[in-house]
Amino acid sequence: MSEFEQKKHDISVRIVERIVSDPKFRASIVENAPQALVDAGFEQDFKELHALASSSEVSGYAHALFTDSWGCVKL
Repeated sequence: MSEFEQKKHDISVRIVERIVSDPKFRASIVENAPQALVDAGFEQDFKELHALASSSEVSGYAHALFTDSWGCVKL
C-alpha cells in the first residue's frame, strides 16, 4: 500500500471510529460533514492527504478524491 493509500485508510478508520463512538459527532456529520470534520480536528489530516495526492506517485488521482461528480471540491 502506498503512503497515500495508507494515510487515506488511516483517516477513514479514525472518522468511522469517531462516528460510531461519538453521538454528537455523528449528528454533526449528518448536518454538515465538512464543518464537522474541521471541528473534530481532521483538517490537517486532509491537508497532508492532499499534499500526498499532489505528489508524482498519485498524480491525477487527486481530482477524483477531492471533487464530487460535478467537479466541486469536497473534503
